[in-house]
Amino acid sequence: MKRFLLLFLSLMTGCEASSKVKGCRGGWVDFTCGYPQNKETYARIDLVRKKSQIIIQTNQKDVWKSEGSFSVYHDKERKNIRVVIKEIQQEQTYKLYFRPEQKPRKRDKEEVELELYKGCQEPFHQTEYKTDTIIIKCDKENKDDSRVKFFCKENGSICEDILSTKSAETKSNGTFTLTETESGFTVSISNVSPQHAGVYWCGVESSKRYRTALRKIQLEVEGVSWIPRVAAVVCVALLGLLLFFVFRHKHSCCSKTKRKGESHNMETREGEMIYQRVHSSTLAIAQQHERMMEEMEKSSQVLRITKCEEGRDLVHHSSAVLSGSHIIPHPGR
Repeated sequence: MKRFLLLFLSLMTGCEASSKVKGCRGGWVDFTCGYPQNKETYARIDLVRKKSQIIIQTNQKDVWKSEGSFSVYHDKERKNIRVVIKEIQQEQTYKLYFRPEQKPRKRDKEEVELELYKGCQEPFHQTEYKTDTIIIKCDKENKDDSRVKFFCKENGSICEDILSTKSAETKSNGTFTLTETESGFTVSISNVSPQHAGVYWCGVESSKRYRTALRKIQLEVEGVSWIPRVAAVVCVALLGLLLFFVFRHKHSCCSKTKRKGESHNMETREGEMIYQRVHSSTLAIAQQHERMMEEMEKSSQVLRITKCEEGRDLVHHSSAVLSGSHIIPHPGR
């Protein structure tokens, strides 16, 4: 099967993406062009924009070469060149010049016209916490859009596929799950961890074998969320409150049953014992407080009596001093 695919690709010449590709402003497009002459061997390939301005040229094979927002990969085995254009800002016409090994001055040309896509979606910036689950929504251009949809993550020059609608099998790899909907598809990421942080893209694959990104997703992952902790505290508090009301209810029922002379089971007796302990403790505290107040009152009374006696002694002493003293006559008398 692999040999048949390689033979099929080798028989294809020119740009497999046809002469036109579409990309979103700020997004990227990924297309492949086959050798113009299938029997030819090319030593160098140049990517050129208008006015013959060389953007990037490669004489290396089977390796990625990048210049700014442009990347190319010369695949010698499949006899094609893969081109990725990122951060698209405007419509542009690009040319690829293929220079044969045996005839360096000769150049075979392929031309690709880049147009701005109208079905683009707003970028999505999301911050999640470790162990959380995030759901990402990607819409399709219209309900009749039957093109293959994919979800990928940026890795260097390319965006590596994670899941797509191409396969009829289950669309999940454990952590990522793709679900098709009437409006497009959603991707859920479960048990998020720091390794999931990065830039993701939703996109479509054309039947003419080129890929374009429709929506950018920037995902950041932080520490454990405070929400589960708060929820746990609230649950414990509610559970404690519920147990309190249950105990009060049981105690009320037990008290009524006791007044009516009904028998009590072991649970009732245990509850009554707890109540008696609480009641006894409360009563002891109240009695102790009452004794303290009585002692304070007694101390206050003793203090008042002592002060009165001291006052009377002082008066008696003053009277005695005055009665025993000598009055000195005034000189004028």
